[in-house]
Amino acid sequence: MKDQIIKLIYKSIEEYNLSVTKERRLELELNTVLYGNNSQLDSLGLANLLLSVENQFNMDYKKELCMVDSAIQIEPINPFLNVDSLATFLKELALNDA
Repeated sequence: MKDQIIKLIYKSIEEYNLSVTKERRLELELNTVLYGNNSQLDSLGLANLLLSVENQFNMDYKKELCMVDSAIQIEPINPFLNVDSLATFLKELALNDA
């Protein structure tokens, strides 16, 4: 399941990359930083990327998840740090919601 979620995240990153300059593009890697000082994303870019991932996840898995609300409620560490932490977080949400 995590591999499918990673592909979903990469699809959203590819869509994001179409809207930015080459210098601002995100790599399709598990360790790509999404949040923090080393991220290519500003706050609006992160919000748009997370919304895209959330919408795609909800469509693909027929679930209504709200990542931000869930992250605030259950995560002591920011799950949006990189692609891998986001994929792990989404997998946990999907399994807990099943």
